Amino acid sequence: MIKITITSGEWTGRTRYFLGNRVIEDLKERRLGEQIKPADLFAGFMYHGDKWAVDYSSATDEEVILWFRAELVAIILQALRAGLPVKFLGREWRVREGDDPQQVAQDLEDAIVASGRMITIDSDDKKGVVVGVSGWEQ
Repeated sequence: MIKITITSGEWTGRTRYFLGNRVIEDLKERRLGEQIKPADLFAGFMYHGDKWAVDYSSATDEEVILWFRAELVAIILQALRAGLPVKFLGREWRVREGDDPQQVAQDLEDAIVASGRMITIDSDDKKGVVVGVSGWEQ
């Protein structure tokens, strides 16, 4: 199960729960609602300038893979569009005048995939984003 709480914006404090990619309508009965594409949900947050927190503590491995990838892309794009740097393995990505944020994000994503490392978000604040590593993918 994934738990997402909005931490800024109009819906601050609102929390939604997801099982796989479905909204949980009722936690007690585990009644499921509509299917959600994680990338679309995070894109909506970015569009509105909202911040969020995702709790992966009750998630299955499959849920973590499904949701974390989409969240990572959203965090990276949000930082790049705001003019903030994103650091990964000692290198910095930043949108400069004339750059396409999507392309800069894609270049960073390519570097992340090529690294073969397990990824973490070490920090995401007003100074930018630091993408960390913790071991090797298997």
